Amino acid sequence: MPEPPHPKRSEPEPKKPEPKPEPEPKAKPIPTEQAKPEPKVEPKPDFKKIEEATRKAEEAKKLDEARKVEEAKKKADDAKKAEEAKKVEEAKKKADDAKKAEEAKKVEDAKKAAEAKKAEDAKKAADAAKAAAAKQLSDKEMLAQALKDAKSKAGPGSGSGAGQGPGKGEAGGDPVAKALADARKAAGGGGGGTPGGVAGGGGGGGVTMGVYAQIVNREVKKNWRFPQSGAKQQLAAVVEVHIDKDGRILNYRLVQPSGQANFDASTVKSVAETEVLPAPPAGLNVLQLRFSSQELGQ
Repeated sequence: MPEPPHPKRSEPEPKKPEPKPEPEPKAKPIPTEQAKPEPKVEPKPDFKKIEEATRKAEEAKKLDEARKVEEAKKKADDAKKAEEAKKVEEAKKKADDAKKAEEAKKVEDAKKAAEAKKAEDAKKAADAAKAAAAKQLSDKEMLAQALKDAKSKAGPGSGSGAGQGPGKGEAGGDPVAKALADARKAAGGGGGGTPGGVAGGGGGGGVTMGVYAQIVNREVKKNWRFPQSGAKQQLAAVVEVHIDKDGRILNYRLVQPSGQANFDASTVKSVAETEVLPAPPAGLNVLQLRFSSQELGQ
């Protein structure tokens, strides 16, 4: 069976919100007038200070310009001095180099001159040696020609013996002296005999021996040195000389002294310095050379 309806409960009604109280109006501030700022008072320009500052600025500017000018001048002076010093140094160096070059040139020239002189001296020595060799050859040729001429002029049967002669050796009469004079004349030596005398031994024709004797006397006397003051004295010495077939002097000795030691020594020394004579005629190996003090003045 259906349940009988239950009676509806009555729900309470919702409460209405209470009205909020309206805020009280705030009192607006009454605007007040703001105070205006006082106008700034511009200071009056101090012309004196301005003039003083301008004057100082100009003086500072002038000082700065003067300093710059001084610095530029000093820099220019320093540069000029440096340039002049450089030029002086370069000139000095150039002069030193030129001096060194000149000294080196002088040394080189002196060296070349010494070498040239040495070469010239060597050439002179060589020429002198050649001349001496040519003269020695001409002497031998002259001897050979003189011997040949003497033999041809003397003819057969001419006597034998020594070619003794203190004499003056005139070119006339004696075929020996004449042949020798002719040979000398042909050689450019002029005429005349040789003072003093030579004696020979060991064979050989008289004419040939005489020619050889005079030539030997001349060759030895070329090496004889004694003061000419000795000519005032009457001195004479004889030196004996041994030679081989080629004319080489083997030995010598004083066989007749003069009585004055230094005179005798000079005669022996002249033989020692001769060393070699022209080749003698066949069979001749001993000669006696007479030295007279009177030959010294001739």
